Amino acid sequence: MSQTRFAVLGCGLGVSLAVLAVSARDGRAAEPTDGKAPVAETPVGPEAASLKKLSMAELMKINVLSSASFFEVETEKNLGFSQTFSAAEIADSPIRTIGDLIDMKCPSFALGGSPREGLQIGGRGITSENTWRTVYLIDGQNVNHRVHFGMLEAISTPVLGDIKSVEVITGPGAIVHGSGAFDGVINITPRNGTDDKGLNSTVEYGTEEELKKLEAGYGLAYGPGRDVYIDAAYFTAPGFQADDKWGYGHPNLVQTARAFSFPNDNYRLATYWNHDDLKTHVIFGLTDQGMNSFEEQGYMQSQYLLYQTKYRCELNAANSLEFILASELFDEYQLHSANMLGYFAAGKVGGDELGGEATLIYRTEIIPKNRIAFGGMVEPRDMHSQEQFFRSNDLAGPGNDASGEYVSTALFAEDIISPTEKLTAHIGLRYDKRFQGTYQSLNTPGGVTPAPFTPTDFDHLSPRVGLVYELGKNDTVKLSYQQAFRFPEVAMYGWHSAFDTILASGGYAALPKIKPETLDSIELNYIKKFPDQHLTANLNLFHNMYDNRLTWITFKPGDGYLQPAGYTYVVGQAGWAGSYVNIRGKEYQDGGELVLAYAPTDDLSVNAGYEYVHINNRDVIRYPNHQLKLNLKASFLKKRLVCDLYYLANPGGIDNPDSIQNPIYNRSRQVINLAVSYKLTENLKLKVAVENLLADDVPPPTFFMDRPESGHIGSDARRIYLSMIARF
Repeated sequence: MSQTRFAVLGCGLGVSLAVLAVSARDGRAAEPTDGKAPVAETPVGPEAASLKKLSMAELMKINVLSSASFFEVETEKNLGFSQTFSAAEIADSPIRTIGDLIDMKCPSFALGGSPREGLQIGGRGITSENTWRTVYLIDGQNVNHRVHFGMLEAISTPVLGDIKSVEVITGPGAIVHGSGAFDGVINITPRNGTDDKGLNSTVEYGTEEELKKLEAGYGLAYGPGRDVYIDAAYFTAPGFQADDKWGYGHPNLVQTARAFSFPNDNYRLATYWNHDDLKTHVIFGLTDQGMNSFEEQGYMQSQYLLYQTKYRCELNAANSLEFILASELFDEYQLHSANMLGYFAAGKVGGDELGGEATLIYRTEIIPKNRIAFGGMVEPRDMHSQEQFFRSNDLAGPGNDASGEYVSTALFAEDIISPTEKLTAHIGLRYDKRFQGTYQSLNTPGGVTPAPFTPTDFDHLSPRVGLVYELGKNDTVKLSYQQAFRFPEVAMYGWHSAFDTILASGGYAALPKIKPETLDSIELNYIKKFPDQHLTANLNLFHNMYDNRLTWITFKPGDGYLQPAGYTYVVGQAGWAGSYVNIRGKEYQDGGELVLAYAPTDDLSVNAGYEYVHINNRDVIRYPNHQLKLNLKASFLKKRLVCDLYYLANPGGIDNPDSIQNPIYNRSRQVINLAVSYKLTENLKLKVAVENLLADDVPPPTFFMDRPESGHIGSDARRIYLSMIARF
């Protein structure tokens, strides 16, 4: 490991220890709060108090977004569509993971599957083979792996105890988040020691996968705006043997694959500290997730250390500066079992990743009716195949397929203009530049090791414009245009470089160079409220155009990625050929969502969402054309007994040719999840949750639409969870 890597790690740990030391040293008691802040409009103008001075309980009442803009903006006055879910809402539900939340409550998203990483998030028509187009944030920090394309542990691990609320924002978010913010943003707002004083604990047992989980959090406040919250979780789930083969069979297959499996010990420790204008969090964890495939058996281990510090300096009533420093350390480790099919080699493969970000944001409201933010970001990132931060280095293969480093930089500006009380205009622009370092692929198809190389530097200019107009007190319309982009990651060059080396040895042309992918999105939103009927309706229409979409392709004769003679030569040398490449031409997704929220009484609420997408892709469709999501929640006995039911349907199946789609996808998918909870005392609750109550055997879309057993084994099982939630 380089001296630079040691320095970054040491700095992060040093600051983390200092955070804990100051928290323990300054033990002043918190001022009492009654949690009854009046409903307020979002402050606008220099004379208004900053939102950061409000408690989380107060912020939840005014419903602002913290990750769609450089400003805190009311949900209805921001662009696009978003949903916010509170911890209390999640606690009564059968939702146990972020994947459950996305799958059952957000009509703009669907979960797909991958043989190794399990569930993958897709949005508005595109589910990729890795979760790389949805940005996952913890208090604004992007914690997506670049070493293996996504938030591997975040989607399916049952650890939600440190969450105060979850923002789910649909559509591009490049202005704020840069590369990779395509179909949406998920932002976790963590608990704090002011609003969540004392001890919170959850004990859970799952009957099918033999889940055993213990999670405990403790909040402490030591003055106004000063608190600390610590959350620790441990769980294990050996899993159960899957039998949903969908007609699949292989004479050499040893069927011991275990779905919903988290073998060995899994844990996470998170610390969140707030001290006046300073915020810091440190999160450390390890997750062993079983591979969801009959063909590929074993498990993938993700180990990580996340660190972030924010400091906001109020220069005066109209001007402020915010400094953000963050770092991420990831280990990606795969253990392939010996009982796999013959063409997979058993062994240990993987790599590590070290990233850091430094961001400076200047905000001003000095110009009347304008909120202006501008600033810059620098992000160095370093990845090494066959190396590990947190464990002994016993790897036997490349895993993440390439080693390399790059430095990403960005300049950004945003102006939110309010010429009248009814009209709000959004204008934003971001320029990103990536400076590439030296890359090295360790893949050796045909026994050839590629030489080190330096890819071309990339840059991109991202615009965002939009208008929000209040037609009346209960009617709002929005129109926006945004562009998203993604720069290729280091691992995308691994097989690309390896097969280019073989092609060169035979005198054939190289593969097409990898380019950034882009998405142009036009969206129209209409919000209608019926206060007397306690009903809110959101209608969203969108038109998305992908250009140069990046995806994995296993090459075939005549597909145009290789010369015909070159294809024959490569397959003769290595036995196969494939890589991440850009899909040629443009692809379109058109559709919309209708989302209804109805609460006729305090004890009954109904939420419904419907999505339709017309997908014009050039390859396999891995996303349902129709989705219906329904939630019915009722409470009884003065809210001591709560029943929470979720229904998901994908009517009409998925439309692919029979040659590339298993017949199971011709059927509609219907899933019912149910939770019943009972509050024994003010501080003690028991809950029973059932997932897939009907034991529906139609799997979600998967990367291999012809082979659902490679990505969704176990999805036909009915799963039962018993939990006890206590607060002291």
